[in-house]
Amino acid sequence: MPFEFFSGEPRQQRDRIGMVFLVFALAFGLVEIYACRYELDPDGMDYLDIGRQVAEGHWGAIANSYWGSLDAVLRAPLFLFHPPVAAELPLAHLFCLVILLVAFLAFRFFLHSCLDSCAFWDTRCLCGLHSCSSRSR
Repeated sequence: MPFEFFSGEPRQQRDRIGMVFLVFALAFGLVEIYACRYELDPDGMDYLDIGRQVAEGHWGAIANSYWGSLDAVLRAPLFLFHPPVAAELPLAHLFCLVILLVAFLAFRFFLHSCLDSCAFWDTRCLCGLHSCSSRSR
């Protein structure tokens, strides 16, 4: 039965469902990286240029009022190894996928810590395993 994967304790169900969404996010992200590996908007290109300048030691490039400095500083290690020009855009997309996965895991941690700390919350109601009307209010 295909839904046996989601049976078990509510905490195990949450972990399994979270893992399924993580695999989907990773798979769709990899497909997007491959499909758009040589496409980038002008703002993204400017971030790559600033990251390249930071990697070369020109720290003054991040001090401006328009571009965010954290993105350029985090992209700078990509240019320390002097990748070929044809590999810069796919590496930038891969970097964005890593940021997406870190954000996904941070959200998952936040959600699980909220659900675990709420004593009144019955996760079986969230998963639809039984009627929420039986819960004491």
